Amino acid sequence: MSVPRTAGPHKVVLATYSSYDAAQRAVDVLARHDFPFEHVTIVGCDLRWEEKVLGRWGLGRALLTGAGTGGWIGLLVADHYDILVDPEFADEARRVLTDAREAAALR
Repeated sequence: MSVPRTAGPHKVVLATYSSYDAAQRAVDVLARHDFPFEHVTIVGCDLRWEEKVLGRWGLGRALLTGAGTGGWIGLLVADHYDILVDPEFADEARRVLTDAREAAALR
C-alpha cells in the first residue's frame, strides 16, 4: 500500500495494491464496517497490452474485434490497482482500513 495522493478533482487515491484481489479485500473491509462503498472505485493502472498485427480488416470486423478486445482488457490483471474514494469520505476510509490492519496485526 502506498501513501495516498490526489487523483484528479473528483476522487482521491486511498490506497494502492499490487493485485486486484488485495484491492477487493480492502473494499470488503470497508463494506463490512458499513462504509458507503458506492463512493469507492477500483482502477487498474499501467496495463500493458501488446497486439501483433496480422493483416488489414474491414470496418465491421474491426468494430466487432475492438469491442471484444476491450472486454478482455478489462479482465486482465494490471500492474497495480488504486482504490479511489470521493474526497469527503477519504478520512473515514483511511481510518477504517488503518483500524482493520491494526486489529489484524494483534491477532
